[in-house]
Amino acid sequence: PIPCVPWQSQTSGQYQRRVHGRLSCRRQNKKRKQKETETAEEKKDVETAGSPAKKKRRRNPRKKFAKWKEVNNTKTVYVQNLPTDPDFTLEEFARFMSTCGVLQKDTKTDKERVKLYRNKDGSLKGDGLVSYFYDESAQMALRLKDGSMIREHKISVQMAKFGRSSETAKAHRG
Repeated sequence: PIPCVPWQSQTSGQYQRRVHGRLSCRRQNKKRKQKETETAEEKKDVETAGSPAKKKRRRNPRKKFAKWKEVNNTKTVYVQNLPTDPDFTLEEFARFMSTCGVLQKDTKTDKERVKLYRNKDGSLKGDGLVSYFYDESAQMALRLKDGSMIREHKISVQMAKFGRSSETAKAHRG
């Protein structure tokens, strides 16, 4: 940068003009920086035009989800073959499953962590997820509720497996 000397008075923010009416030091420095950036951009354009385009590296999706496979779930159960009636509610499902133990509560909403899966049109799929507070409660739900009846439907209860959606669906089916 070109050295600049401020005026004698401290209140004035102006800088001394150079001899023969040249621009102030600030303006000169600003213009010089603009020229430097323009030349740097031109150099980049020349370098990229001469060399072939680099391929972008794609992430390996297996690495991203590898940790999900290692998660050992001991408190959440997956329930299949639930009623698909529109009047089958989350509260009824929670009441039915809470006979095996204390249900885990969501910290934000303070409601039980129970989920009924739905289709895109909003109708029930017949699958659900329940999270218990204790491991023993989930084990008890496996023993007591697997094969039990709810609204004339024989339900299937198993430990939930978390992962990518395609892998999870295959794991729950068999």
